Amino acid sequence: MKKISKKKMAVFFLLLLLIAAAGISGYRFYRKKGIVQDENYAASCFLERGFYARGRNMASQALEVSSNDTSIQLILLSFCYEEDFLNAEAYGNAWLKKSDNSLTAEICEYARKGSASGGDMVALLRLHNQVKEQIRVSESGRERLEAALEILSMEQTYDSGWDPAALEEGMQKLENAKDVVSLKAKAYGSMLQGDTRQAALYAQQIVKKDDSLPNRMAAANAVSEYYLNSISREEDSELSALEERISKITEEINELQQELEQALAEGRNSSGIEKRLDKKQDEAKELYSRREKIPYQRAVNYMKSRKPQGEHAGYEFQMAYLYYRMGERETAGEIVNRLLSESVREERTEYLGPELRKLLEAYNQTASGEVPENRWDTASKLDHAADAAVYGLTQGLSLENSYSAYFYEPEYQNFCDFMIQSVREYREMLLIRYVDTRKFPQIDIHLTTALPEDISLEKEDLSVYELGEAIPDFEFLKAGEGGEEQELSLCFVLDVSGSMEGEALEHAKSAAGNLLNMLTGRQVQAGLVKFENSAEIVSELTESSGVLSRGIDSLTADGGTNISDGLRAGMEVLQGGTGSQAIILLSDGEDSDTSQIETIKNQLAGRGIKVYSVGVGYADSEYLRGISEATGGVYMQAVDTSGLGAIYRQIGQYMFQDYVIRLTVGKDVKIYDRSAKVQWKDEAYDESEYTVGVPDEDILWEEQMEKRMDFYREIGGSGREVTGND
Repeated sequence: MKKISKKKMAVFFLLLLLIAAAGISGYRFYRKKGIVQDENYAASCFLERGFYARGRNMASQALEVSSNDTSIQLILLSFCYEEDFLNAEAYGNAWLKKSDNSLTAEICEYARKGSASGGDMVALLRLHNQVKEQIRVSESGRERLEAALEILSMEQTYDSGWDPAALEEGMQKLENAKDVVSLKAKAYGSMLQGDTRQAALYAQQIVKKDDSLPNRMAAANAVSEYYLNSISREEDSELSALEERISKITEEINELQQELEQALAEGRNSSGIEKRLDKKQDEAKELYSRREKIPYQRAVNYMKSRKPQGEHAGYEFQMAYLYYRMGERETAGEIVNRLLSESVREERTEYLGPELRKLLEAYNQTASGEVPENRWDTASKLDHAADAAVYGLTQGLSLENSYSAYFYEPEYQNFCDFMIQSVREYREMLLIRYVDTRKFPQIDIHLTTALPEDISLEKEDLSVYELGEAIPDFEFLKAGEGGEEQELSLCFVLDVSGSMEGEALEHAKSAAGNLLNMLTGRQVQAGLVKFENSAEIVSELTESSGVLSRGIDSLTADGGTNISDGLRAGMEVLQGGTGSQAIILLSDGEDSDTSQIETIKNQLAGRGIKVYSVGVGYADSEYLRGISEATGGVYMQAVDTSGLGAIYRQIGQYMFQDYVIRLTVGKDVKIYDRSAKVQWKDEAYDESEYTVGVPDEDILWEEQMEKRMDFYREIGGSGREVTGND
């Protein structure tokens, strides 16, 4: 037998390796192609069923598996179905720079026309059908995917819930299915059934088949939820050891409590027992906190080990969520702030990029008063538009598909509130108070900022636009120039009605106290007014933070809500104040007496007292906003009192960072309805519409008034008697 040379053997094995590598590569290619087709099919079906956020997320997940035009087109369609034409056009144009596709361009053109004249459902359905024709799924694949979609479309609500029998039937249909979409359906079904362990196992199987970022994110969160909520942690040595320590210290606390009760019953000195009990309770609290953090810390480590290259909105948002759940709110806030800055500067086309854009758009809608009507009837207008946007983001993190389940879940709702507050703080870093047109065409844009005090607002960092045109030549006057005072006289006007009783009032006290500490070292004198059915001055103006703190600590809740009387008392406190003057008004209800509010607003504005009003929960936001706008102040909304600390800090920054931008209008001076925009770097900005002369609504009001006869004839001013013939 002829001997084969070593060189030929090496070539032979190399060829085998190349063939194997090509086979593996081909297998991976076709496997990815199959996943993309399945997920695009599911996304299209979600859109047909009216689940637009779910469809967008599913298409975005397909896009993460492999770049393709069909997924992009489905994302654009989801925006168009929501009549969010601006986002559809912006997102589509950003993608067209990477991939020139005629159908994508056609959808963008539809969005452009929709922005101008509204959508055409017939045309939109035609475009959707064209996109569907690109999706190739076998008949058996369709049956499998339809079964998966039945589960993924189930709603988890607290009034009706889902059909357990239908869910069980669907899970049985998919028992042997191992494709990615079916596994996602089974994971969601397990979540609905409360089986977090099985959901976590399915999530891990998904990652083995497709380790794209969305699936890694969902797996990290599913495993975290399982370990956090599972009753038995015997399989985890670290958590098990912590459980043993918690159990032991709980026994010690119970023994100390019994010992304390006995000492009190016998009249013995119990101070030593109380100190030991406090210490043990603090230790237990620390152990509980560590136990809560462990699953999320592991998820953080897992995500860091698989960080995608470059900037990625989905990854950053996932990290913000995990840090939030770990209790590291400051770190989470920094990540969210960076994310929002990047989203403003450029179109984010990666996973969850569109949802971030929608969240910013939600803020813009509510800030301008364009609140969608078909939203949940919650306390804050910002919630109406933002709850769905945050839901779209958090849905992209987890296996949960149910809006209702998300909305009522405390931890998710708290994270929603955190995101809303983060957007508010980011977008309100720069705020146009009003535009002074008394010397038109010269205008003064009165501006305030909540930038950190270590960041100086400089003219070279500002861009100014008037009627959309850049204004390079403008004056920038800082606070203190032109003889402005640096001193501040401040009055807290706090609602202590019965609805503020308990934790709400304690949060309000704490936030006010923290603001006082923040103002320490400044030339500030402050007073305090409380109001319920009527108002009472608790403390006159004083520079002593101790006096004011004791007044704040003494507050108790009872009675009704008389905002007008509270403001009247606040003006009385500020009567002898020096420097600029301001009121911080806090209320969680409606004014019981509105008859004098217009007079009070005029008096406040006439004396230059700015009212920073804060509405909590179900406060009358429009009423409070009107007070602030009439006085040159700012209105802010807190979903509940736990968010007051951040809001008061922001108000504290506003009060000491006033600026004026002075410019001369040179374009279309005969146009009376105008707009101004100020932008800081590429990040914070604000824009305001203003009117030169008499506002249009006042002219319209006057035109609609009933015509009256000549003034002199009406009062007999001609000196003769007025008769019916006159």
